[in-house]
Amino acid sequence: MVLYWLFIHFMWLFWVINIVLWLILFFFNVLDINVVSQYFLLDSIGIYLSFLSIFFLGIFLFIFYSELNFLNILAISLSIFFSMLCFLSINSLIFWICYELAILFALILILYSSPYSERFLASWYLVIYVFIGSLPMLFLISYLSLENETWNILLWELSNNGNLVLYLLAILFCTKIPLPPFHSWLPVVHAEASSYVSIILSGYIMKLGLIGLFRFCYHFLNNWGVLLLILFSFSLLFFFASGQELDIKRWLAFLSLGHILIGLLGLFYFQFNDYWIVGLYCFGHGLSAFLLFYLFMVLNSMVGSRNWLIISLNNNLNNFYYVLVALALLTVSSFPPTISFFSEIYLFQSLFVSYASILLYTFYIFIGGIVPVIVLSLFLVNAKLHSVSNVNNYGNLIVMFSLCFLCFFCIFWV
Repeated sequence: MVLYWLFIHFMWLFWVINIVLWLILFFFNVLDINVVSQYFLLDSIGIYLSFLSIFFLGIFLFIFYSELNFLNILAISLSIFFSMLCFLSINSLIFWICYELAILFALILILYSSPYSERFLASWYLVIYVFIGSLPMLFLISYLSLENETWNILLWELSNNGNLVLYLLAILFCTKIPLPPFHSWLPVVHAEASSYVSIILSGYIMKLGLIGLFRFCYHFLNNWGVLLLILFSFSLLFFFASGQELDIKRWLAFLSLGHILIGLLGLFYFQFNDYWIVGLYCFGHGLSAFLLFYLFMVLNSMVGSRNWLIISLNNNLNNFYYVLVALALLTVSSFPPTISFFSEIYLFQSLFVSYASILLYTFYIFIGGIVPVIVLSLFLVNAKLHSVSNVNNYGNLIVMFSLCFLCFFCIFWV
């Protein structure tokens, strides 16, 4: 009876969310409608990212409400709320305030809810790499706003000095995505944070930096050719580094660092009317990160380890979990028909400006997809068949299979 109740309520929530999302995106994308006010802009990329935050809030309250205390729920809700405002804000001061508050509540969650002893070290990494750039960012944003006599980003007209300030601002946003060489804090924080915080970091915190680059720096994104080539090379190294990781959370952190470059490539190569594809890719990236970190949390509680080898050799896993691992790893490798697959194909069409960019991007997609497949082969080789009666918690299975369904088939609604 409880199983039936969970299934019915989750499917009801799923269909309501998809109908609302489809209607919103129809008006904002198909009809090319943008609602502009003095403080907020409802465009397609902002709608996708803000809906991702709302979706996370609904899932957290629906799934984890019995496992989280009041302070955890409050911090998660406030972080998601301020991230949603940040995604839609075109007022530079409101953007900065919401940006920092969203990360601040994630930091509180690391200190309060993490079960690991090195959480204070992880918090220091987050503070040094992220918050140390907050005051310079505020100074640069204030300078640009006062120079243009408005806090509305859309009304800025940039001088030569303004372009230099925007370059500095872009570097600060790169530290918060993070892009190399400012990436070293993210795997450490993921390893020492609770699974809820890892979901938040890879789910929508990383996207705050991307929306910052889009809102503030899209004027000169076409001048980033050499820099993108360097970042591209580093992203390939992230894939190789993830192939050497045995810790499942650090493995996914490096993989996420490599995949987030797709969003930056989209901002560089897409025309302005196609930037909604970046929001679509980030939506799929967030769903896949939620699924994998949630699955890793369940596997860790069942096996008692975060080591890939120990998990794959464990004899207590049910057949359903092998299927879940296979589906989840296919989502992170952009297997069709996932949202990431169609976004990457759309980006591939935009790269027909040079043969070099096509070859590099093809190699990048191949390496990014082969790393999860190698891990999947490790699981399948060591798979041991068990009966369905060994399942201890059908609720977790329903939630994770529903997330798999979203990752693979949500593209047909959005």
